[in-house]
Amino acid sequence: MSSRAREILIACDRVAAEDTRRATRLLAELGGNQHKLISLHEHNEDQLVGYLVGELVNGATVALVSDSGTPLLSDPGYRLVQAASSSGITVIPIPGPSSIVAALSVCPLPAHPFLFVGFLPRKKKELYGRLQELTRRTEAIVFFESPRRIRRTLALLSTFTTREIFLIKEMTKTFEHSWRGSASELLLKLDQDPRGEFVGVLEKVDLSENVTLDAEQLLKEMLQHLPPAKASRIAAKVLPGSRKDYYEMALSLL
Repeated sequence: MSSRAREILIACDRVAAEDTRRATRLLAELGGNQHKLISLHEHNEDQLVGYLVGELVNGATVALVSDSGTPLLSDPGYRLVQAASSSGITVIPIPGPSSIVAALSVCPLPAHPFLFVGFLPRKKKELYGRLQELTRRTEAIVFFESPRRIRRTLALLSTFTTREIFLIKEMTKTFEHSWRGSASELLLKLDQDPRGEFVGVLEKVDLSENVTLDAEQLLKEMLQHLPPAKASRIAAKVLPGSRKDYYEMALSLL
């Protein structure tokens, strides 16, 4: 934590935090006043934004703490930043650890340039379409995923691409761990009930290379998770050729 961040937290009038239990311990460690804490989370943000903006307009200083580090893209606080800016309040960043940059800094795969897409869709149909779109791009793809959905996401990814993925969870914490491999390989390495928030990096494809998908290899990957009829239907969408031909090929691979 920077000395500037320490000074801000001690000097400000209010500290808004998603988890006040963590922020309480932090302020106690820094010697700050714990009574200035206010809980700001996804269930009360709409109600508290007006109050906090009013405090700011009246001259108070408010620090917003993101419990999971920078950025604030997927955390409570986004609405407060918007409302404060719309009210003419200057919003100043006090950067902390960023899971995106931290993951990329230790990623062993080609990852520049990269596209950050945040959390992937929760609904399976939307996720299917999003992954189909993303795996057609050539730059590295950086995404967030929850422990409840990571295995489903990897299973779907395995039907679209054989590109390698760097997966890391719980960065800077006690149970930090990382993996590297294709989506199918990662499914074998991950626990059946994984824990912790994940950052994934889908490797970049070199534009100078002639990138082609091998139909047989793709079907082999998909048949580990899908029946022949569904695997052949997906193959026909992403490769030249008919669904019937891919179905016959899938049956021959069983």
